[in-house]
Amino acid sequence: MLFMKQNTLLLLTYILRFLTAFGMTMYLFLRGRKKRFPFSKTLLLSSILFITIPYNIYSQSISHAVFKEYEDSLKYLFNELFEFDGDRYVKADIEKIKYNNLILKTFKDALEIDGSFNYSFDSLNYSGKITSSDGLVHIFTWNVQYENKSFEYFGFIQYYAQKKDKYLLFSLDDKSHEIKDSENQALTAGKWYGALYYSIITKKFKNKTFYTLLGWDGNDALTTKKLIDILCFESDNTPVFGLSIININAQNKKRLIFEYSKNVTMLLRYDDEIDKIVFDHLAPMQPSFYGQYQYYGPDMTHDALEFKNGKWEFISDIILKNPKSKSNTGVIFHPESDKFYKPDNK
Repeated sequence: MLFMKQNTLLLLTYILRFLTAFGMTMYLFLRGRKKRFPFSKTLLLSSILFITIPYNIYSQSISHAVFKEYEDSLKYLFNELFEFDGDRYVKADIEKIKYNNLILKTFKDALEIDGSFNYSFDSLNYSGKITSSDGLVHIFTWNVQYENKSFEYFGFIQYYAQKKDKYLLFSLDDKSHEIKDSENQALTAGKWYGALYYSIITKKFKNKTFYTLLGWDGNDALTTKKLIDILCFESDNTPVFGLSIININAQNKKRLIFEYSKNVTMLLRYDDEIDKIVFDHLAPMQPSFYGQYQYYGPDMTHDALEFKNGKWEFISDIILKNPKSKSNTGVIFHPESDKFYKPDNK
């Protein structure tokens, strides 16, 4: 209703100004013919500007109002989806699916509108948004946690294809439960290893741009996962996840996935001061627990990846000197609460 009132008021304002400008133009034209003096081109231009300037303002105002309406709707739906009573999420799985389907449709409708690439959607605290440093990629991700403690992930990629001067939208479909040998599979938007992305690192090599993504996956009741994935765009501008540019002990991986106990947290971040991805080294509590990841956690040492000649090269046992690196994402993820929040709320 608010949008309709704003829309009507703006439209009436534009119509009034149009009629005023049209009347002024006709008066000057007829007066010029009667008194036999030429109709001034300057006056004609002024009349046209009088019409077009308010129209542009009207269009921009309508566009912002439309996106605000969508954003408010999404905020309401997310709040319903994540309704929490202090101990547990209130909604049953069937209700979560219903609200999430509404979110998917509403979000997609909003992102398909011209101008959505430049709208922030920054009030959506339950959806993370990351933006590449070159300004060409936006990624929105969120999750649904089910009653059995499993997670499913959802999202969209917005990409500006410079050569075509066109904005493209891709829906992300989480198929992580179907993917075997997940560290070595090239994936697509339709077959995506789902995660909540909280950081994006832009690197270029030989006219190819690589977007390295850091993400979080709640996994199940026993373990949590974090991952490093690589996103690039093919010549036809379709997104591909997973490139063999992560070199670990002479083996090339398409992505790295870290799994560890639900009772601990793991450091995984991009340190912009040393230009490296740094992370905790994970190990089992005891050697007998090898391969049982519910018993894995940080062992107080750290490793890193450094981008050299088009690849992320592994470096073991580094000393961290900058534990509070600046975030380049505009959004922070707090893994203990499964929620995104803004840096100002830290």
